[in-house]
Amino acid sequence: MEEERIDSLFEIFEEIIRKANDGYTIIVEGREDESILRKLGITGTIIRYSERGLKRTLEDLETNENSKVIILTDFDEEGEKICKELEKRLQSIGISFDQGTREKLKRNLTLYSKTVEGIRPILCELLYREEIRREVQDSGVKNKHHGDVA
Repeated sequence: MEEERIDSLFEIFEEIIRKANDGYTIIVEGREDESILRKLGITGTIIRYSERGLKRTLEDLETNENSKVIILTDFDEEGEKICKELEKRLQSIGISFDQGTREKLKRNLTLYSKTVEGIRPILCELLYREEIRREVQDSGVKNKHHGDVA
């Protein structure tokens, strides 16, 4: 079960990266949240709600005509409150937002953390597993070549 949940999180992270790099704007609460997403490889626009507030966040999104949004506020009471308010306001001004990605992340992440910055240890685990997987693959390739020579 643990392995499946980690794999699901990896797929969700890949989806977030893909969407962000395809033009989605991501809204997070603070600096640490943005830092984690940057470490995941996201190069697109990330708005820090704690620094911009509701009015300036909405203004920023309205000036970007092709704006599609993923809200990645924390899953605690405050983060949920911010998310609901943003969803309501985005809907009222006609800006589309992706609810599914946040819900999938919430379902899979809240076992470990209620914050976006809580992704850090999971990210470390995923990177470690990827490193091990590559070592095993490289080892298998070397063994095949040695077997051909003998």
